[in-house]
Amino acid sequence: MTSESPICVNLCNRCPLNEIMDLSQLPQHIFGMHDEGAEQFFTDAGKRAWIVFSVVATDGPRDFSALSNAGHGVIVRLNNGYGSAGTLPFSSQYDAFAAACAQYAANSQGAHIWIIGNETNLQGERPGNGSPEEEPITPERYGECFAKCRATIKNVPGHADDWVMPAPPGPWNNQTAYPANPAGDWVTYFGDLLNECLKRRALPDALALHTYSNHSAPQDAALVESDERAPAPFQARHWQFRAYRDFLGVVPAALRGRPVLITESQHLPWENRDHTWIQRAYAEINAWNANAANQSIQALCLFRWQRNQDDPDGWSISNKNKLVNDLRAALQNDFRARWIQTAAPAQPVIVAPPAVTTPTSEHLPLAKTRWFVEETIRKLEAQDGNAARGILTQTVIPWFYATAPKHSTSLSDAQAQTAARWHCEEATRQIEAQALNDAANTLRQNVLTWLASPGPGALGILSVEYPPKAQAPKRQAAAKKARVKKPQAPAASVKASPKSKRATGKKKTATKTKGK
Repeated sequence: MTSESPICVNLCNRCPLNEIMDLSQLPQHIFGMHDEGAEQFFTDAGKRAWIVFSVVATDGPRDFSALSNAGHGVIVRLNNGYGSAGTLPFSSQYDAFAAACAQYAANSQGAHIWIIGNETNLQGERPGNGSPEEEPITPERYGECFAKCRATIKNVPGHADDWVMPAPPGPWNNQTAYPANPAGDWVTYFGDLLNECLKRRALPDALALHTYSNHSAPQDAALVESDERAPAPFQARHWQFRAYRDFLGVVPAALRGRPVLITESQHLPWENRDHTWIQRAYAEINAWNANAANQSIQALCLFRWQRNQDDPDGWSISNKNKLVNDLRAALQNDFRARWIQTAAPAQPVIVAPPAVTTPTSEHLPLAKTRWFVEETIRKLEAQDGNAARGILTQTVIPWFYATAPKHSTSLSDAQAQTAARWHCEEATRQIEAQALNDAANTLRQNVLTWLASPGPGALGILSVEYPPKAQAPKRQAAAKKARVKKPQAPAASVKASPKSKRATGKKKTATKTKGK
């Protein structure tokens, strides 16, 4: 029996995804698998699958084009290594690792979606793990590595539009603690990791997640929809499959329009039992996508098809006929990916442009406007949302409207200025929704970066400081009298005009290191 999904593929012209990759070349359904080998089951059901591969960046290149040409979505996870080698290398070797990732992308065919590392909050994924030299992969270290890898991959000819994704964290693992996250909360780790990427202007092109049902519970489809919570002090976190919701809850505003690919999912361990777990998991994600307010999930990839020699039996699907039948039944559903942005706020903030739009010397100079944005961020960090909103709506946003005509001769400048203004208005909406941290990040990442860039000042778009003061008429009059050379005439008495006034303003669970 086929279940029709209410979701259709919606290619929104405003969606940033359209500027990154041709979505028509990607699978239009959410079904996927870690490892190749199950493609026939997908094609027999009229579907194309998302297929995940895990490789070492220094391995020889691979040709994935047979899969991508058949319409499958190839996702390649790039690792430094497995075991004590670490999924990322030591931080001193990030440049070499980034170069290896770029070389792998350059020499391989048919792959344009990359994940940098795996479950970096797990101790077992650290470089040198188990030795005195072991180096934790903190969000800050990860952000540094990701920025290098993303930049080098996108510099490879033919790969500028590739998706480069941060490593998905391991749910329910609190082994990586740091000053901002002393409990090692896996969800906090993910949010901090994404913000570290944004700080470096290395925006992830998509997001990867892992989610499971687990914790010694027998395999049961009901675990997929369970809202059971983790033990203290993590009782705010889901303890079963719905852990994916926790991760999506901390995605920064700048990334809420990005696609989400769940690249590992299973009951740990798999049991060869007919409990419709796989069907329920896909139905759960489809139901999540049916709510337009949710950040949509484009893939749910089951872990895993193949059984490798060193893998526990509970990891593989291919040797469990009842799970294969469960997969076949799930594939009869028309669960489609939803390629749209998250819904706009129900009551958007509209800031009307001021009546006067012609720039004059009375407008704030660039440096002062930058100071006001920095002051807004300081107010947000102090949790003073009202003051921050006042600065934005009364000073910063009107300034953007008033100075817009200065950009009319350059399309790129006008687009950059308009985008920065829009982000100021978006920050205002976030403040009204009490998302003060998100508002600060929006301003820091999208407004300050433009105001502080060489473009506006170096190109003469806006003055960096106040315009020079006009000389007093008295001095000019005196100079004119001197040129006349009439010493017998008394010097004229001329009053200086007033100076122009300007605005001023000052639980730990068993680690699961899945490799190869």
